[in-house]
Amino acid sequence: MTKKRFLQLGLTVPLLLLTLFCGCGPEDRTDLPSGDIPSSQTEESPVTEASGETDASSTEELTIEDTSGEKDTFTLTIRVKNICGMSFGMFSMIDPVTGKQENLNAIADREILTLESEWPRDVTVMQWALYDTEGKLLAEAKTDISKATSQVQLTFHGEGSIEKIEESFQ
Repeated sequence: MTKKRFLQLGLTVPLLLLTLFCGCGPEDRTDLPSGDIPSSQTEESPVTEASGETDASSTEELTIEDTSGEKDTFTLTIRVKNICGMSFGMFSMIDPVTGKQENLNAIADREILTLESEWPRDVTVMQWALYDTEGKLLAEAKTDISKATSQVQLTFHGEGSIEKIEESFQ
């Protein structure tokens, strides 16, 4: 390689690297659709606290959480008893706080699944589902737990299948 070519590469490569790292930040990019902001940068929506007014374009994005007080909860023990003569692949329920499905353990025949939860007092329905070992839905329901003060027990009876579901509360 000649000295002239070496000198050209020696100046061109650092100049390109400098341009790449310094001159092409996310705010300079025009290929991003409007509203897409890279995760490393955030923008705050203007909020006027005294009147509660917000910018009309950001109303949909604004989320206000109530942090003034703690939620009124109680410790609820949930017991799922299997006496069906078959194994359950999974018991799942809807988390009363997040609203998301929580997949819990499998339950063999003659076993009890026990879990404790901090349950909001204003949520009086427990949504749950039961699946077999192949992932097929066996049963799902909404159980009224308004009578429960400390424990809910679901007992599944049967001979190789679910024939009866017993609910008890303490």
